[in-house]
Amino acid sequence: MIIRAGKPSFTEEEKAVQKEAGQKIVEAIRKAAADLTISSFTIPKGDYGFDVGKTLIHSMPSAILLEGLNRPDDNPLTIEAEGATFWFEFLGYPCPASARSLHIKDSANLHIRGLTLDDYQNTDFEGDITRFDEKNNRIAIQLSELSLPGTEEYREKAVKGSECRIIPMKKSGSFVTPLYKIDDSWGPGSLFVNKIEPTGKENEYWLYFRADNLLKTIFTDRWKRTYGPEGTLEIGDKVSVLFAVGLFMVDNCRKMVFEGIKDYQTKGGFWENGGYGAHLWKDCYFGPRPGTPQILGGEGCMSQGLRCGSTYDGVLFHLNSDDAINIHGFWGEMLSPEGNRASFTFVPVSLLPGDVMEAYTAKGEPLGSLTVAEEPDKRVYTYNGTLDTPVTFTEPIPEKMKEKGVKFRCPNCECNHYVIRNCSFLNIYQRLLVQNGSGVIENNVFRHMGSCISIAATPSYLEGGFLGDVTVRNNVFLDCTTHPKGVVIAIESCPEWEVLTRGGDVDISNNTFISCGRALSVRNMKSAKIKDNVVVSPVICDFQPASFMDSLDVLVEVSDIQFENNRFYE
Repeated sequence: MIIRAGKPSFTEEEKAVQKEAGQKIVEAIRKAAADLTISSFTIPKGDYGFDVGKTLIHSMPSAILLEGLNRPDDNPLTIEAEGATFWFEFLGYPCPASARSLHIKDSANLHIRGLTLDDYQNTDFEGDITRFDEKNNRIAIQLSELSLPGTEEYREKAVKGSECRIIPMKKSGSFVTPLYKIDDSWGPGSLFVNKIEPTGKENEYWLYFRADNLLKTIFTDRWKRTYGPEGTLEIGDKVSVLFAVGLFMVDNCRKMVFEGIKDYQTKGGFWENGGYGAHLWKDCYFGPRPGTPQILGGEGCMSQGLRCGSTYDGVLFHLNSDDAINIHGFWGEMLSPEGNRASFTFVPVSLLPGDVMEAYTAKGEPLGSLTVAEEPDKRVYTYNGTLDTPVTFTEPIPEKMKEKGVKFRCPNCECNHYVIRNCSFLNIYQRLLVQNGSGVIENNVFRHMGSCISIAATPSYLEGGFLGDVTVRNNVFLDCTTHPKGVVIAIESCPEWEVLTRGGDVDISNNTFISCGRALSVRNMKSAKIKDNVVVSPVICDFQPASFMDSLDVLVEVSDIQFENNRFYE
C-alpha cells in the first residue's frame, strides 16, 4: 500500500487479497445475524475489497447484498467495525450512473458501528480551473491526482449522463453559494456540461457548458459588485464533474442503527427505501476523505416511503453535490384498472394490507380512497419504481379514479416523525428538502449552502406527500442562499391544491441567521409561530426588489400567526 494524495492506494495483488477477505467477511456477517444466541459480531480491523458491477442484483450493478437478516426488537445484533474499511472497485470506467455498493435489504435491528466505506479510485472528474474562454463558453481544468482519468470512454459517456454538471468550490474550500441560482430557473441547470475534450496540455481538459448564462453572468460588473470574489469562479478554484453514484442502500428495513459510519465514496449517497423505517444515523460522516484534495466524497440521503421517518443525530454532511437529505413519499398514477385491482406507476415498498391509497384529480380535488386488501404482488426496489406494480383493494375501483391525471397518495408511507438534530451541513450544493410529513429540525449548523431548508408539499413529479406539523428551532445558519431570491427556510404547500394548504402547524423559533439571504418564507399552512429568531448582517443583493431584503418580512398565508420578538442587526 502507498499513500497517494492522502488516500491509500493498493496494488492489484493487494486488492485480490482484500476481495477474497471481503467475501469471507460478508458470509460471516450473514451467519452471525442468523444466530440468535449471539448479540455482537466484530469485523477484524483491516481492508476488505468488493467489485461493483461484476454481478447484477435486482437488475442493478451491486457489490454486497445483506438480505433477510431479521433480528427481533428485543435481540438486535451489533456489528463492530471500527478500523475496518470496505473498498469498492467500480468495474469499467466510467461506472454506471448509479450502482449499489453496500445494499441491506429486508432486514431488521442491525446496529453497524464504525465502518468506513471508500472507493479504490475516485469516480468523478475533478481538478483546478486553469483558463476561461467566454467566447466559446468553456473553462479548462487541470485534473487532480485523485481524479478519474480523462479517457475517451469517460468523456463520451459522461456528457450523456443525467448528472454531468460541475460542482464549484473556491480554492479556500468553500462552496460558491451564489452560483446555486443565477437565473429564475432551476439553478443547477446553468452548470451542465455537454462536451469534454483535451486542450493539448497534459491532463488539462476543456469543459463546454450546455447553457451560456454562467460565464455571461459571473464576469459582469453587477455580479462582481454584489458577490465579490467569493461569489464567482477564478483561476485556481476547483470543480468536479459528476457522473457515478455509489449507493449505500437500506431497502425495506426496520429499526436499523448506523453509528460512526464514515462514507468517503465519491458521490457515495445513502438511500432508505420503504419498510417500517425508524432508523437511527448517529455520529456519521458523509464527505471527502480528510487529508486529501478530493472535492466530493460521501453524499446525502434519499429517505423515501418509510412508515416511520429516521432520526439523524450528530451527522456531518460535507461537500455534498445534491440535497443533503431528501425526505418524501410518493405520487403514483393508475394503470390497467380492472374490478378491484390495478397497477400503478409507483407503489411504496412499505404499503401493507389495511392501508389506504387516496385519490386526487389533477387539480387537487379529493376523490376518496381505496383500502389495500393484500400486499402488492411485486415489491419495488428501484428509485423510479416500475410500470407494473399490481395492488388488490377491498372494494371495486370507482370510474372517477380511472381518469387520466388522477394521482394516488399513500399517507402511511411518508416518513412521518423524522428528526434531524445536532447535525452539521457544510458546503452543501443544494438543500435539506422535506416534501411531506411531520418532523423536527433542531440544534443544527448550516453553512455555505446553495439553498438550505425547503419544506414543501407539491403534487408534481414522483416525489411528494402532505405536510404535517413542522418544527425548526435552535439552528444556526451562516452564509446560506446568498443568491438572487434566496430564502434560508422556505415552507409552503402548493396553492393550487387546496387540500394541501393549511396542512399543519409551523414553529420556527430561536434560529440565528448570519450573512444569509432572505431568512424565511411561509405559505399555506394552518398556523405559524415565528418567535425569538435573530438576523445578523443580511446579504444585500441588488438583483432583488427591496422588499425581498426585509429578511423576515415573511410572505405568510396562514389562518393564525404568532410573530414575536424577532430581532434584526445590520
